[in-house]
Amino acid sequence: MQASSLMNRLLGTTARLMIAGVLGLAAGTAAQAADNPALQAIDVQPLAGQQLQLTLRLSGPAPQPLSFTIDNPARISFDLPNTTLALPSRRIDVHASGVDTILAAETKDRTRLVLNLDKLMPYDTRVEGNNIIVMLGGSAGHAAAAAPSGAAPAGPVAGGPRELRSID
Repeated sequence: MQASSLMNRLLGTTARLMIAGVLGLAAGTAAQAADNPALQAIDVQPLAGQQLQLTLRLSGPAPQPLSFTIDNPARISFDLPNTTLALPSRRIDVHASGVDTILAAETKDRTRLVLNLDKLMPYDTRVEGNNIIVMLGGSAGHAAAAAPSGAAPAGPVAGGPRELRSID
C-alpha cells in the first residue's frame, strides 16, 4: 500500500513539474514576442520621376532589413528580423510607380514583406528610429539585379534556370 501511495505522489509531482515547465516556456515565448517591435503601418507616398517612398512604421526600434530580389515574376522581398506583424491587412494594393501590391507574412523570428512589381527597379533602404524608409525607382541606391543587401550572393552566377528551394 505504501509503495502505491509513494508512486502516486511521485507521478503527481512529476506531472506538476512538467506542466509548470510547459507553461514557463509558453510565457517566455510570449514575453519575447512582446519585446519585439511590431510592424504597425506602411505609408505609401508616390514621388516625382516614377519614384515611390514606403515608410514602414514599427512600435519600437526598427531593425536593419535584409532584402533580396526575384527576376520573374519581378519582386523585392524584405525580411525584418525579430519583428511581429500588426498590420490591419496582410495585403496592400499600391498600383503606383511600378509597384502592384505589398504582401506581408510573419514567421517565428521575422516579418517578410514582398513587393510585387511590374519590373525590377532600383531601391534603397535606411533606418530612422522606429521607421524603415524604402525608396523605389528613379535613382535609388541598389540596382535591382545586385546581390541582396545584408546577405551573401545566393546560388550560382553562371547561366541557367534559378529556383527558390526554401524560404526558411
